[in-house]
Amino acid sequence: MHADELKAIRKAAGLSQAALGEAIGMAREAVGAMERGTAPIETRTELAVRYVTMRPPAAAANDDAEAAGAGDRALASLAEALRPLLGEWFAPRSS
Repeated sequence: MHADELKAIRKAAGLSQAALGEAIGMAREAVGAMERGTAPIETRTELAVRYVTMRPPAAAANDDAEAAGAGDRALASLAEALRPLLGEWFAPRSS
């Protein structure tokens, strides 16, 4: 994920930097630094962002609703599979 993509996903989800940061357990300043490209975006951060905004790579590139739904299910499965690795670092927001 690149800085511009992070910003586009956040804006498409209608979230402020502070709201996204809260949802993924990071400070607003950290989100801003990643969007400016002055801080790296770790894989676990990308997964957390995509999970809370439900914007898998396929859905971001393709607006086909069926593909997006399949991507959402795959992303949710991936997040559950990674939970043992992520531990307490990431706790998804409740719906």
